[in-house]
Amino acid sequence: MLFGQFSKYQLFAGAIALAGGSAVLTGEHLALAAVETVAVPEEYEVAGGPSLAFANSGSVAFAGPGSLKLNPAMLALEKQYSFGGSYHWPSLGREFYKLGIVDSKTSPIAAGASYTSILAPADATFGGESAVGGRYVLHRVGLGAAAVFNVLSVGISGQWSEAGPVKDSVDIDTKSEEAIRGTSINVGVVGLLTPTTRLGASIEGLINKSVKNSAPKYTRIGLASLILQGQSSVHLDWQKRELLIGDAEAEQMLTGSVSVKIYDYLRLMGAYGQDPQPGHLRATAAAGVSLVGPKFSLSYTASRPDLRNEESHQAINMNLDVSM
Repeated sequence: MLFGQFSKYQLFAGAIALAGGSAVLTGEHLALAAVETVAVPEEYEVAGGPSLAFANSGSVAFAGPGSLKLNPAMLALEKQYSFGGSYHWPSLGREFYKLGIVDSKTSPIAAGASYTSILAPADATFGGESAVGGRYVLHRVGLGAAAVFNVLSVGISGQWSEAGPVKDSVDIDTKSEEAIRGTSINVGVVGLLTPTTRLGASIEGLINKSVKNSAPKYTRIGLASLILQGQSSVHLDWQKRELLIGDAEAEQMLTGSVSVKIYDYLRLMGAYGQDPQPGHLRATAAAGVSLVGPKFSLSYTASRPDLRNEESHQAINMNLDVSM
């Protein structure tokens, strides 16, 4: 999934630094008044594929359809012609599914498309609680492209979404004239620091004025590398979400994650993240297991979106490679 080898001493140092930083942040959190941010539907944060097992991070780890959201520059970094799909049972709100396709084999310009929707009849209604303040999304459609220039990949994607209006009490069917529709833009860049280490940055939700509350802007920075002769990968990601209606301060998340390959067909994944800002108490954890074959992968992933709550988000994911 990534690419190379990393010094064990650098790994140990990074793990100690992350653990020490988490301890300091936890101490600061306990000493300060809590700062709450608005809860958003988990569909806002999930990219698809196995990214849920990385607590919705791994912005420079995945080159499948989920990269249209996390970092579209990743589309061009692995030669593939693949289809992917996932079904999600979130901790709150309606179930949803994601479908996607990526083609980086048949042209120098890689391309991808994705579709997200709820599994509900056309006349379904949603109450305020299950819709998280009315921020339910009925449909999302994404299209993107990317190209590699030496050691640098650059990508862009567009997204069209249709969602219900933000209200304290929601009782609107999916065909309502009050539904909010509009487009936004995602851009990203990924570079190879070394043959074994990637660094990237992306912005999701540019030019999103008409759909700000259903397609908020996320700014992301990600670092990833392989260790142990390429059998495992480690990742560190930071992201910031723009202010939404009900937010006192913008939410951030700093997440460390790891993927470990066992034999030739089994991969274990896990992640822990928390908001590093003083007084912000949200923390998240996730894990997953994936069966990987020459032309397919099948995974089960689970996440605790907020460790202060016991509810979990679970998903199954499948990806098929097509020979061209």
